Amino acid sequence: LSDQCPVMKARLSVMNDPENKKYSATDKGRFMFSVFWASQGNTIPGTFWMLLLILSNPRVKDRLTQEVRSNTRFMNTATDFLAEDMPYLQACVKETLRLKVANVTLRNVINTIEVEDSNGKLFTIPKGHEVTVASYVQHYDDRTYDNPHEFRPERWLEKEYTE
Repeated sequence: LSDQCPVMKARLSVMNDPENKKYSATDKGRFMFSVFWASQGNTIPGTFWMLLLILSNPRVKDRLTQEVRSNTRFMNTATDFLAEDMPYLQACVKETLRLKVANVTLRNVINTIEVEDSNGKLFTIPKGHEVTVASYVQHYDDRTYDNPHEFRPERWLEKEYTE
């Protein structure tokens, strides 16, 4: 086992408990495949959308290119890269996620609560129920974001969005 990847060894150790014989070699293979798939299943589409949005917008591309080229620590070695040195790049990532990630979050209600909708109507959500929140609705709401369909990374550098 000494020549195996330490990440794989650590992940498989969970399934190699001598007291627990319920995992077959096939189960372990499926688990390892799912670990590697999960890391790429979101990264590849996110990278695609971010590149497409940046490259299709000359203003954004020029500003980002300038930021990256002016960051000499990043240009010297990739290991010197620090995200805080490139706020516009961070803003591009956030804006891509806002526009292109439409996840649904499911939560269990642990205490009965009252919520008010945008029209002032009150709703009671009892303890034990589940609540679904769709980010897409908020991400494209013009009451939250000016011009919500526009790719505008600058919004993440403005005070109203950073607080």
